[in-house]
Amino acid sequence: MNCELTGRLATALARLLLLITLIFPLDGNASSKKLSCVGVSEENYWIKALHVNPADKTVALTTEGGPLSWNAILVNASEMSFDKPVYAFNLPPLDSSTPVTNVFKLFYVGSHWRLISAGLLEVDGTFTLRAIEKAATFECSETA
Repeated sequence: MNCELTGRLATALARLLLLITLIFPLDGNASSKKLSCVGVSEENYWIKALHVNPADKTVALTTEGGPLSWNAILVNASEMSFDKPVYAFNLPPLDSSTPVTNVFKLFYVGSHWRLISAGLLEVDGTFTLRAIEKAATFECSETA
């Protein structure tokens, strides 16, 4: 596959991922329950815990290596998977030196929660797919 075609495919995929997470606003059908999750994947994943607060439209992320945490923006919680909400959220660029937006999707599958993510790099107003990570398993509990 030539570089130009690969670049176009990456750009198209990046745009699709961005549309999935940005276009659909939260609606009244979204769960109002908070969700607290702890990573249980056998592989070392950079996010160790997360806390979803639909009322505030935020997701607090705790990363490996200590007390580093960031607040992501919850952009969608209206889809359902196995009668549980599917949460889509974004972590905007942390600083201007690395214009990478991380997009996430947390969903329930059978007996556990899975988190998938991708990194989108913005170059001259165009998003390019930087990375797609393997899905990680989380144990989650809901609170009112």
